[in-house]
Amino acid sequence: GEIHFSRIPHMAARKPRKDTLDLDAMMGEFEWDDSAASRAAASAGRSNYRGAELDGPLAPKSAATRAGVDLGEFDSVLDTMMNGISGLNIAAEDTLFRACERCTQMVPAVDAIDLAGRWFHERCAPQCPACKRNVNPRVAKDSHRDEIAALKQNIVKTEKTLNALKSMAGMYAAGSKEATGVASQIADAEQDIRRFSKKIEKLENTGLGAAFAQGAFYHPGCFLCTIAGCGLEIPNDEFLDADTGRPICRKHFYERSGMICAKCNEPIDVLQNEGAVNVEGKRFHAQCFTCHHCRKVMRQFRLCPDNQVYCLACSKALF
Repeated sequence: GEIHFSRIPHMAARKPRKDTLDLDAMMGEFEWDDSAASRAAASAGRSNYRGAELDGPLAPKSAATRAGVDLGEFDSVLDTMMNGISGLNIAAEDTLFRACERCTQMVPAVDAIDLAGRWFHERCAPQCPACKRNVNPRVAKDSHRDEIAALKQNIVKTEKTLNALKSMAGMYAAGSKEATGVASQIADAEQDIRRFSKKIEKLENTGLGAAFAQGAFYHPGCFLCTIAGCGLEIPNDEFLDADTGRPICRKHFYERSGMICAKCNEPIDVLQNEGAVNVEGKRFHAQCFTCHHCRKVMRQFRLCPDNQVYCLACSKALF
């Protein structure tokens, strides 16, 4: 077989043109070889295509479909293109398959149990030291579905009440008894929504994933705070009891450190740059430190005779 070129006669007014090659027809005569041997050859730097012999001159096409090609470079260009495609296939395989941490056999992503970036076959999943059953986050029971639905409904109702209160706030003169009362109800509603949302988040995460501590994976329900009467699931052994060295939940850790907000009863996490206010031995989140009367967040305050804290405006008005 021979490859023939169609020479385009040049006109006197034009410069001579290079021989042209019909790439569409040429590529149509090449067949991609996806066998294991050819893929190995591609990895070694050799091409993955089988060249077909072309008989006779290439079919003439319009100038728009022709390109000037140096035949001596055509093979290397095609090699580069084909090896690039092969490389994409290999990269895709790396994301779709990975060696099982236990048996080292390949496991597809759709079937893998992913524990902190470590892949396992279901049959190879690590054993929980507490209950001796395999740890498989795919088997997560939705045991709190009804409670979560009820909390979400409470949020919807409270948001409606909050919107009504906000629309009422502009009806009263600033500083009036009515305006103060509405502001107090708004603050309470906003706090209720935050409380419901935190409860939902906690319930949605209960029983999911896996806890990793002391070099082993546990079911979330098998790795609990060791403080008597708590029983809260904890994800790791990040927080330890200073007296016993045993793992405890985040809340008890901060409670024993004296870093629990006196208003919302949640930890004040200074590691997350949560601001704190210390008044008379009590600590508050900055956003929880509000005037006892108008419920607005305070930057300046006064401890009044009733042993409550008020903003300066309310303390002057009331005492």
